[in-house]
Amino acid sequence: MTQTFRPLFIVGCPRSGTTWVQLLLSRHPAVATAPETQIFAYYLDHFLRQWRHEHEGPGRKQQGTAGLSRLLSQEEFEDLCRVSARLVLDKIQAGRPGAELVVEKSPRHALHAEFIRRLFPGARFLHVVRDPRDTVASLLAAGRGWGSGWAPRNAIEAARLWREHMEAARRVATPAGGYREVRYEDLVAEPVAQLRGMVDWLGLDADARFCDDAVAACDINRLRDGANGKDMPLPGEKSPREFFRKGAPGGWRGELSRADVRIVEQLCGPLMQELGYAPATSGGRRPLRIPVHDALCRVREAVDWQLQRLSYHI
Repeated sequence: MTQTFRPLFIVGCPRSGTTWVQLLLSRHPAVATAPETQIFAYYLDHFLRQWRHEHEGPGRKQQGTAGLSRLLSQEEFEDLCRVSARLVLDKIQAGRPGAELVVEKSPRHALHAEFIRRLFPGARFLHVVRDPRDTVASLLAAGRGWGSGWAPRNAIEAARLWREHMEAARRVATPAGGYREVRYEDLVAEPVAQLRGMVDWLGLDADARFCDDAVAACDINRLRDGANGKDMPLPGEKSPREFFRKGAPGGWRGELSRADVRIVEQLCGPLMQELGYAPATSGGRRPLRIPVHDALCRVREAVDWQLQRLSYHI
């Protein structure tokens, strides 16, 4: 199968603005995109975890190779994953025949960026970075409403989610290129200039009018007021109510308690400062909520494990 397009993966922590970036790029006639496929995060992740279990699991010495390990080499296994992912990318391009850039936006693919790079060495990654405090505030709001099935319910888990995604995505940044960070705050302040920079980096032909029109079509207020309208440039048919919020940088000041802010800054401190986000609280000792939360999680895991073992004998 001949690949006639270049793949771009938009990644970042959920609720960081990845959808907005996708919508802006989707206005270009040479770009094909689609709703989040989660091909690596929800599908091929199962393949990869099983493969690692067969090679690195605690029972591998007694059991020997199992499953696909009996048949496939490492190279053949990766080719199986590559063919599966390419089928999805081909399907996306089919929505806009002739598109030279296929944009796949699944924020959680940040956690799989290294594996994606191994399968598609020429792929590019556009990493959307947002202040962890604003990201946490948005995650918690989603957890209380439309995103209750997946979004964290407390600042500890939300902050760790941000840090995990940031660290994983940044590991594919190499001197050879193929990786670019765009700050959500810069996109809000100068959307036309930021879009111009992204388009140039991707090597797409576009003039100033395209950038102006794309920004106008994807204005955050318009998206929020008509997110389900057919005239909106959404890759999917609709988005949940409250998916698009105010989007103003610094909104965390009116949404997070001081205790939550301190937790976020404790857990994300070095990385958030490296990215240019100044802390609002002093360092000091680690908030007691963090070790208490972790202890309760360990107890819950132990209880779940015991219940699972008990179920085997019933």
